[in-house]
Amino acid sequence: MEQPLVKHTGALQAIAARVQKWLRPNPGRRSIRVIVIVNLLIVLEVMLEDRLTGGASYRALKRAGLADVVGLATQVWVVGSTLLASGLFISDLLRKPTATTEPHCRRRGLAVNGAFLAAWWVILAAICAYAFALGHAG
Repeated sequence: MEQPLVKHTGALQAIAARVQKWLRPNPGRRSIRVIVIVNLLIVLEVMLEDRLTGGASYRALKRAGLADVVGLATQVWVVGSTLLASGLFISDLLRKPTATTEPHCRRRGLAVNGAFLAAWWVILAAICAYAFALGHAG
């Protein structure tokens, strides 16, 4: 009974190695997705905080004297991380495929990252347009 398992172990290891290689993205690709998801969560928290808590967390930060620091840190993070994700995407776009990367995996990864990054830039543009409109409203 153990003999067939030993024969199939090599095939299973080969399949597992291929699947692992296919699933393992470039670290730059993974970091782009993580940055965009974290930025989306930050924006959602900022937008929904007032509706859900009535501004209680902002008032608590204001009482502790941390509201300005947290606000500045959030702005610096969003701008810096967006520029970092864009730079990683451009470097991944310009990188030539190597013999170890499969072309279809590279294109799919670039397409997913491009969609994430484009959606994030559209969201940022919409937020900026909304803030601009609010500023003109008085």
